[in-house]
Amino acid sequence: MGPLETSKTLPPSIHRFFHAVAAAEREWPWLLAACTAALLAGTILLDFKRPFWNDELFTFYISRQPTLHDVWRTLLTGAEQVPPSFFAIVRSFTSVLGENKVGYRLPETLGFVVMSVSAFFFVRRRTSTYFGLVAFMFPSLTAAYYYAYEARAYGVVMGFSGLAVIFWQAAAEGRHRPLSLIGLMLSLACAVSCHYYAILIFFPSWSPKSCVCWGVNGLTSRCTRL
Repeated sequence: MGPLETSKTLPPSIHRFFHAVAAAEREWPWLLAACTAALLAGTILLDFKRPFWNDELFTFYISRQPTLHDVWRTLLTGAEQVPPSFFAIVRSFTSVLGENKVGYRLPETLGFVVMSVSAFFFVRRRTSTYFGLVAFMFPSLTAAYYYAYEARAYGVVMGFSGLAVIFWQAAAEGRHRPLSLIGLMLSLACAVSCHYYAILIFFPSWSPKSCVCWGVNGLTSRCTRL
């Protein structure tokens, strides 16, 4: 039985599935834009509605100190164990949006969205647009989504982690390797600058299967692929 005859014997649901996959490959920019807009709008609504809780009050009171020097002095008391860079990011948003719930939570929301978009591009490059969209939606269906609308550093760390994965993939595949390595290092550095526990991201990023080896003349010219 030839391929055409075989395709005619497939159930209609399978045909519809393949048509949907083919359409997703053609229209992926619009699909990604629609999913991103829906995720962003829904999360900003939660930013606005949900009251602050105990941990978020640390972000609220510390970030609204008169100057960054005062923020640093407050952190030296040991009241909070988060780097000052995170509070600098929050202050930049509240200076534009005002000291309201959206202003304090939008950095985390954007970080979560960046991570979701990064998951889409990472998986799409390895498989297809269909599975890339599944990867985009998956974090929103887990407990991680809670941190997309919490005024703590975790959502921002997720965003920088997503960028680190994209730069790692580009470096491993040899695409714009020098710039990709710089982007990888900057993404990891920014993640740690927002939360000290982000140092744990370095272990999967620089594991024996993915690290950039050091040779006699410094960095070698290839990065081992998974």
